[in-house]
Amino acid sequence: MKWIVDWAPAALSVLATLWQSHKGLRKDITSAQTEIDRILGRDPLGGTVTLSEGLSALQRDPLRVLVEISEEDRTVRVVSVKLRPSNE
Repeated sequence: MKWIVDWAPAALSVLATLWQSHKGLRKDITSAQTEIDRILGRDPLGGTVTLSEGLSALQRDPLRVLVEISEEDRTVRVVSVKLRPSNE
């Protein structure tokens, strides 16, 4: 059964800014965002790392997102996105 993936407006804004300001990473950012959506839409509980109650993380180079997962209504909300430092 699929999950609904929703990006908070602030997270989408940051994603767009990252894409615009890092021309050399555009292909990687787009691929990572597509893969993040795929993972979250299929199995967010198995594809993320729990940070605290209600907040999980997922990394796909070069991005790291923080998400809120609602099992009750099978939705995942991306609340934060950032570039992952290359030395992590």
